[in-house]
Amino acid sequence: MDRDQAALLNQVTVLTVTYNSSHCVPALAEGLRGVPHVIVVDNASGDDSCAAVSAAMPHATIIRMPRNQGYGVANNAGLAQGATPYTLLLNPDCLVTPAQIAALVAHAQAWPDATIVAPQLLESSGERQLNYSWPRDDWEPRTGGAEGPLNVGYACAAVMLLNMQQLAHTGAFDPRFFLYYEDKDLCLRAWQAGIPVLVDPTIRWTHEWARATKGMNLVAWG
Repeated sequence: MDRDQAALLNQVTVLTVTYNSSHCVPALAEGLRGVPHVIVVDNASGDDSCAAVSAAMPHATIIRMPRNQGYGVANNAGLAQGATPYTLLLNPDCLVTPAQIAALVAHAQAWPDATIVAPQLLESSGERQLNYSWPRDDWEPRTGGAEGPLNVGYACAAVMLLNMQQLAHTGAFDPRFFLYYEDKDLCLRAWQAGIPVLVDPTIRWTHEWARATKGMNLVAWG
């Protein structure tokens, strides 16, 4: 890892919410090797997720929720503990490298007015996922994905880099959303405040959709 990449990684806290996700931890730990700031919020898992995280990522801070209060509440608990300019929300079923994280931080630094910067998510096959959209009440979207950095109305929280200074203008997740739509609500508040939500399709990450709970009830995910 070169000095520039290390400096970028030092600016970001990676925040992951686990829920019966121990099978995802080995790949997650490998992807986060060398990333200095990691917070894992466990949403009262019934498996050994916390033990797996402790063994594979001993440098990570683990927050154990007393009960499953939903994806947004768990992320809010982690956001309250971060101390870096950026926080990367990362589902444990996303395949990532330190270089990809550093690239996303570099793009966020180039767009300091943005609340959120997100990459293009891919299926394991390489096909693009629909992890962002345009504000459909304002105009009809065209077909096809973004060809370059684009201000959008919504980005999926499976991978979402937050500028913590800008997030202060919108607030964190609304705890009334237990599952789903909490990321849409956050992006809507940013849009209404005139603060950009950006997608950069030149940065591409694989998201192994719905693998995080291995067939369990997906009550933790946004």
